Amino acid sequence: LLWDQNRVQFQRRGRLLEQYLPMVEELVESVRARQHEYNNRMMAISAAMMASETLEEAKIKVAELAGRVSLEATDRELLKCDSKVLCGLLFGKFKQAQLHHIQLQISIAGSFLHRSLSESDWVDLLGILLDNALEAASAGDLVFLRAMEEEGALCLLVSNPCPPMSRTEMAQMFRRGWSTKAEHGRGYGLFNVRRMVEQHGGKIIVKNEEKNGQNYLTIGALVS
Repeated sequence: LLWDQNRVQFQRRGRLLEQYLPMVEELVESVRARQHEYNNRMMAISAAMMASETLEEAKIKVAELAGRVSLEATDRELLKCDSKVLCGLLFGKFKQAQLHHIQLQISIAGSFLHRSLSESDWVDLLGILLDNALEAASAGDLVFLRAMEEEGALCLLVSNPCPPMSRTEMAQMFRRGWSTKAEHGRGYGLFNVRRMVEQHGGKIIVKNEEKNGQNYLTIGALVS
């Protein structure tokens, strides 16, 4: 039975790699392009210093050129992710958010791998939480994803703008079949998230938070 379970996980990871590795390759190419730009800019800075007649002139030219040299914040955070599959998923969701003019701010300060949840479980959990947050957001909104270490566990939080919710409303969100949509077959996402997390000894997190003077609904999990 254990061998069968491992085989199924291995096969699923192979399918996930096929699905998300092209997105990782796109991210890497984007970073490489900026690295090329960085190298050119460093050469320009060197030339500017050599051509400057005074120290003040050199400072001005270097400040102007160096100010444009930086790695995109999202790229920098994604490169911290210890899973290529999850990196690809997050990059795909970031691009999806851009298409709808939604800003997805990602912060990663913890490890996803070697937890009680498998890599494929993380794909399901992240996919559901991000899909729900992006679906609830409107053009111009800012959605947050944060992953951080907390006392030997990973705390994952996804936040989107939302009117304040009561504890009763929050509890109903995790019931089987609950959905704000009318389509048949919807309403199992958060139910599955709760079941998955609790089966592996984790804890579901749901709360109202104030960000930038606006109420946000934060949903996440604490997984050891």
